[in-house]
Amino acid sequence: MIVLVVFIHASVTYGPLGSWFYRDSVNATETSDVILSIFGVFVQGFFMGMLFLLAGYFTPGSFQRKGMTKFVKDRAIRLGVPAMIFIFFIAPPIVYYPNEDYWRGQGTATFVEWLGDYLPDPSKWDTGPLWFTLALLAFTFVWVGMASLRGGWNSDGRIRLRYWHLLAVVFIMGLGSFVVRIWHPIGTDVWNMQLCFFPQYITLFMLGTFAFGDNWLLGIERGMSRLWNVILIILVIVVFPILTVAGGALEEETGTDAYFGGLHWQSLAFAFWVESYCVAMIVSLLFLYKERLNYQGRVLKYLSDNSFTVYVFHAPVVVGIGMALHSVDLPVLLKFLVLALCCLPLVYLLAGFAFRKIPLLRRIL
Repeated sequence: MIVLVVFIHASVTYGPLGSWFYRDSVNATETSDVILSIFGVFVQGFFMGMLFLLAGYFTPGSFQRKGMTKFVKDRAIRLGVPAMIFIFFIAPPIVYYPNEDYWRGQGTATFVEWLGDYLPDPSKWDTGPLWFTLALLAFTFVWVGMASLRGGWNSDGRIRLRYWHLLAVVFIMGLGSFVVRIWHPIGTDVWNMQLCFFPQYITLFMLGTFAFGDNWLLGIERGMSRLWNVILIILVIVVFPILTVAGGALEEETGTDAYFGGLHWQSLAFAFWVESYCVAMIVSLLFLYKERLNYQGRVLKYLSDNSFTVYVFHAPVVVGIGMALHSVDLPVLLKFLVLALCCLPLVYLLAGFAFRKIPLLRRIL
């Protein structure tokens, strides 16, 4: 999932969808825009939701081991401090320097002057990818409050994962997304949090907390996985093209705006397509990893141990290499691959051999 985070931000650098600190549309073509847009839709459809599901899954066990006070303190440090590091130390240079001409046009001629406007005003703080840690911190605090009211969060493990559970999840996320997007369409955000995706994130986080007690993630059976594999194939190969054509996404007069929000049938259909695809992808991946990839050698352990650090610090690496590639004359799709494949090993090496060697950072990363 963290590898996909790096790839998605590399794709936003050159594609038409999403927002990022540095955009480079030189050499972009209609074909590259379509391919990078489709890549973004298919990755965005599930990857952050899966991160919230996994975060929710590991929450009850940690809460039971540590107790409320230590758990809350640890989560506040682990999730809150990296967000503050990003807001005050990482974000300023990558917000200002890639757009230096723009900021000078706004009357802030130097970085120091811009910083004088940025730091005192919380509405201007940029959380970047660390919106995830702040959202997760909020979800966790709400969950702790719910667990406290219940007197704990124990489960007897007798509830088996059924097909209707997953259908209910699709319905809740699909309807919730459609409703939220009436007021907060895709492409809008509040403090870098895209509320249009939050019905998915909240639902999957809560599902993860329930899944822990009843061991649902390990309880996905082969028959269930096969069914959702078939659903996944149909959604991608059949339903997505039909929805794209029937909704007018390829028409210049209509475009994709109706899919992104508002009271349009395209928005409703797209919301349910995304959430069905999300559940199908997650079920398929969980079963695949459980059955075929359930091992960890030295390399995978290194990657796992450093993934959160990569998440926190990958943005300046992606921006820096992206800016360095600006003058390189390559097709956009090739440039995207070069950027992603250069950033991945570099940021993982920096994470393990630089950032996590710093005593203060080692305690929180």
